[in-house]
Amino acid sequence: MKKYRPKHKSNTATMIKFSFVALLVIAGLRMPYLNYLALLLACSFIITSKVDVIVELLMFLLSISPIFKLKPGGHTFFTILLLVAISKLLFQSKFKALKYKQILLILAFSTFMVLFGGVNSIIRLIDLCLAFLLMSLVFSQKEKLNLHRILVFFSLGIILASFLGLFDDYIPGLSPFMNQIKLKLGQGEYINRFCGINVNPNAYTMDISIALAGWFGLVVAKQTNKLDYIIIIILSVFGAMSISKSFLVMYAILLLFVLISLGRQNLSSLIKGVLIIGLLCIVTFFIIDKEYINAYINRLVLDINSSMSLSSVTTGRLDIWKGYLYYVFSDAKVLLFGEGLGADYFMTRATHNYFLEMIYYMGIIGSVLYLLCIKVAFPQRNVSVKRALVNYLPIIILFVRGMAINMIFSEALIFYFIIIAVMLNTDLSIRKLKIVEEIQ
Repeated sequence: MKKYRPKHKSNTATMIKFSFVALLVIAGLRMPYLNYLALLLACSFIITSKVDVIVELLMFLLSISPIFKLKPGGHTFFTILLLVAISKLLFQSKFKALKYKQILLILAFSTFMVLFGGVNSIIRLIDLCLAFLLMSLVFSQKEKLNLHRILVFFSLGIILASFLGLFDDYIPGLSPFMNQIKLKLGQGEYINRFCGINVNPNAYTMDISIALAGWFGLVVAKQTNKLDYIIIIILSVFGAMSISKSFLVMYAILLLFVLISLGRQNLSSLIKGVLIIGLLCIVTFFIIDKEYINAYINRLVLDINSSMSLSSVTTGRLDIWKGYLYYVFSDAKVLLFGEGLGADYFMTRATHNYFLEMIYYMGIIGSVLYLLCIKVAFPQRNVSVKRALVNYLPIIILFVRGMAINMIFSEALIFYFIIIAVMLNTDLSIRKLKIVEEIQ
């Protein structure tokens, strides 16, 4: 009996095009104006391509967007690509792609945020509205997005950015963009928390977490090949190098759900899953620098020595959450209407919580409008798709990791939602596998 393998279009030609854009961006570190050429080339691909290739290009370039600019601290050209993609999809549909409900909700959200957030909210508001528009337009097209291809290009972008960060000393012009966070191990002893070319280890591992959630879903559904496993191993190694406790928690959750899903298939699948996971952990252990393993042990020892207090386990986040909750609930205006998207951090510290972040900036009313804008951007459910437990892995990871990370203003957030939407409409059920195997 043959194993099911999905038939995908060749990635080679598309990968060559995308790689050429990426090479120009990297060369732009030394000669900044090459970024203009990379921008023109990427725009031409967007204008001449269908929606699936547009999304794949944006997914691929997302991770190198921090260097897709003329100078450190400048505005990224990635925003321009989003504008071009939105314009292309709008013109292609003759401005009929958006539903009235989507337009009205975006207008209601925008009006609310300007009225109660002031003009300081406008720049961030525009970014959020562009994200809503992009997702709405992507799923209004007739072409369907392929989960495997999206994950391939999203993952390759992360891997490219990670290797750039790993070898930053050998890449001219990259060091000014780098700002790695140091973790204290002992008295006078520190280690860098690896995050590729991203300046935030949590945001970096969030990308990896969503990608791995998608890949593990395909693994359970037996819709992967040998190269996919290599991608999974590389992502796992780079994620572990971040020395992030939340990444470890996420990884454990993913492995648990994979084993549960495989166990529901049959004993043979469960045994294979245990062997694959064991091999994955062994390979990751031998590849990763032992300094990172010692750093993890050091962080765990500190938690144990502190009697596993929630403040220590959450790396001080609990105290921050308490401060924000007290502030929000002590002011009815902030609770209902928020401080506005342009507000500064409370007590100069970020919320480190996606859901608390929503309430702080937008209040309960604004948060409801925000979530409704996301909801109506999701495609209609494909009733022919029988959802399995693994279809919900990215949502679960988004919720779990969202408890300890800021995401509202992240460029990557809308792409997480796109992956979630595509995965929800991809048949990863056991039923499908059995039918296909019987046919073959």
